Amino acid sequence: MKRLTNLTAFLSVVVFVGCVSSHKQMSESDRDKLLIIWQSKDATPEKKVAALNRFIPKGTDGEFVKQLLGSFVTWNRYHGPTLDYYGKKKYEDHDFWTLESNITKEEFISLSFHQVPSDPSFHVLFDGATIGRRLQN
Repeated sequence: MKRLTNLTAFLSVVVFVGCVSSHKQMSESDRDKLLIIWQSKDATPEKKVAALNRFIPKGTDGEFVKQLLGSFVTWNRYHGPTLDYYGKKKYEDHDFWTLESNITKEEFISLSFHQVPSDPSFHVLFDGATIGRRLQN
């Protein structure tokens, strides 16, 4: 296989392949239903999280989800050692990505993603959505 030397061509292929696979997983009808709830000012955070988990299939490409939800979400990365303060267990280090949308100062909607291990570039897949709460000082 020839090595791509043109970065623009490479990025175009990655974006195209990611969008094609994501569109196969999520129907236009499901996308429209999700966006109605996601953009509604009357929808509760719980209803938005339920819609995200219902209409976005697990394994959907992260960039597709980011484009779908728009400027309401930002990428965050959490990585480092997992500490056990109570026992003497050794855990693997954690490394995952989220898209987050603020609800209030203390709460946010968090969409979790995992990095595709075989892909050294940024390529994450959707795992699920929850409501997160920030620690209080």
